[in-house]
Amino acid sequence: MSTSRISNKKSNDPFDKLIFEKGVRIKNVLIEKELDLIAIVLNNGVIIKENISSYTSLKNASSRQLQKWKLISGGVGITWKELDEDLSLKGFIQQSALHETLRFLESKQPIKKIIA
Repeated sequence: MSTSRISNKKSNDPFDKLIFEKGVRIKNVLIEKELDLIAIVLNNGVIIKENISSYTSLKNASSRQLQKWKLISGGVGITWKELDEDLSLKGFIQQSALHETLRFLESKQPIKKIIA
């Protein structure tokens, strides 16, 4: 019978590094249905915001249902048991970064080609 050893390997994923090596966690969640806004306050003071409408199961929920969130896994995720919805911190950061990059790119004027 052979035994194999499992060793802890550090991730190459920058989001996993932030969360699992540096300890970034969700500290609070602020939701404003009327503003289509969900903001996540992290334990390092950073606030990440996104539109509620970006999440299918959340956009149809009532304000009362949206306020019934709970942190899971020590702040690595959020759950809405009544809505059967979970959001991971990693997924939220990725979605927010993607949308921010798209907004930035869409706001820039196209580069005009210079003909010599």
